[in-house]
Amino acid sequence: MTRWLMGMVLVLLLLAGVPVAAQDVPVCGPAALTGNPPPEVLRAVISACDVRLEVYGGDWNAYFVRGYAHLLIGENAQAAADFSKTLFFSPKDYGAFNNRGVALQGLGEDLAALADYSRVLALNPQYTLARISRAWAYWEAGAFALAAADAKYLISNGAGPAGHYLLGQFAAQAGEWARAVAAFSAALRSMPGMEEAYLQRGYAYLQLGERALAAPDYLHMLEHQSRQAPAPALTLDGRPAAFTLPGGVQHRVSFVARAGDRLTARMTALQAGVDPMLLLLGPEGQPLTVDDDGGAGAYGLDALLSAFTIPRDGRYTLVIGCAGGGDRGEGRLARALHRASVVWP
Repeated sequence: MTRWLMGMVLVLLLLAGVPVAAQDVPVCGPAALTGNPPPEVLRAVISACDVRLEVYGGDWNAYFVRGYAHLLIGENAQAAADFSKTLFFSPKDYGAFNNRGVALQGLGEDLAALADYSRVLALNPQYTLARISRAWAYWEAGAFALAAADAKYLISNGAGPAGHYLLGQFAAQAGEWARAVAAFSAALRSMPGMEEAYLQRGYAYLQLGERALAAPDYLHMLEHQSRQAPAPALTLDGRPAAFTLPGGVQHRVSFVARAGDRLTARMTALQAGVDPMLLLLGPEGQPLTVDDDGGAGAYGLDALLSAFTIPRDGRYTLVIGCAGGGDRGEGRLARALHRASVVWP
């Protein structure tokens, strides 16, 4: 599962929306950028802003909106240029400083990004997005103490969930998994609906070898971020079945097992863009065990449940889903149920 905080920053940008100016223009305006607009809508916004700027070359809001559309597409150089033009006409626009920092960081210009985030916080110390962005930029630059200081500032100044989440990210990046669990747990106590924190804490539990503790977190994430779809036809003899994961989908396959049986299942990523996970539910629907990335594979993202011992007789459910490294692409599942009464090599 790939995990970069910049993804969280862009999500927060989407939630925050674009500041509305008085001279809003249809299409080249903030209303078109709310929610999660598809690329074709973003291209239409850019084209409309081009037309607007041909007539009104000093319209800082049009530069801002066009830059924001470029940023959401991932065109960081164009975004940085447009936010610079916004700042020429509106030199204290801390939203433009923040967004230019995100674009510059995407271009690998970390020191310039840090300068922009610091300008934002000089103008508005409570601007949470800039504080998050600067903390992560400090971390990537190796200034770990400064990164932690920004996270702790958030905790002390009304943005506790974001601050705890950052500390969890930093601990995970350092391989300090117990600290990561504690920080993500603190984030969830502050904001129980922070779905990404469940995934991150579950992954940290996996690194500690605590599959039983990880399983409820992954189940919570799946129940809130994916829908159930018809399961592919599968057998228990280990023969693989390939199928497509279209995004935001989980498959559930039930089977009857006896106490002492051993289940082995592997979900293989057949292409980049899919990060499979496997979760086993007991007869009452309780999460028993999970795996995410433990099977390595060509992309380092395969999921593997290896010889899990069935605790008692009943009907079990194998849940096939995706974690944070991608949910669209081709996958292949193989599973085998080794009966307790059979001696296996």
